[in-house]
Amino acid sequence: MYYEIQPKKQKEQYKDMLNIMGQLSRLFSEAKEPYLHYRVHENIFSKYFDVINNARSDDSADAYDLNNKIGIGLKTWVGKNDQKVAEFGKLRKTYSDLDDIEMVKKIAEYRNTRIRVTMKMHDLNNMLYHVVKRLPGLMQIYESKFEYIDIENIIVDNKRGNDNNIYFSDGINTYHFSKSKNTLYMIFDDMELLDEFS
Repeated sequence: MYYEIQPKKQKEQYKDMLNIMGQLSRLFSEAKEPYLHYRVHENIFSKYFDVINNARSDDSADAYDLNNKIGIGLKTWVGKNDQKVAEFGKLRKTYSDLDDIEMVKKIAEYRNTRIRVTMKMHDLNNMLYHVVKRLPGLMQIYESKFEYIDIENIIVDNKRGNDNNIYFSDGINTYHFSKSKNTLYMIFDDMELLDEFS
């Protein structure tokens, strides 16, 4: 995991800045969970871990550590661990008429191509997700694998889906694809808790 190998001083500075932003969140929201805008998170992470901030480009990763050849997808959320990982609106014409299994296989192909292009373009060997999950009065830091979808092992879960959402698994991760939003979500159920603070 990436966070664990960072110098202690940098981790403390990172958490201190997240804490400050969490305290300021009362200016924007009355929710019990601290507010943290994803752009703010991207900037804080890039500053304290000395990585390249790539969040505004159309890439699979938001930050790069080129010394260690790691691409990092940055996430922050409140609530369920079912989170957006990619959008495919511009490609809708190529899959909108397919049945469910063919549709998610096509989406998986697009997803894998994006990951492969990102890794090749930046000469990366590995990718991961770094997550700040926000709970009432608390922030937790997790990391999770950022993997290709195993297309050959995709199984659609007909019990969970509906006319708009197709749930599927590749035997490694569980995903769902929203047809109306043209968005792929992943259920982050294999995250490793690395740190937390009030």
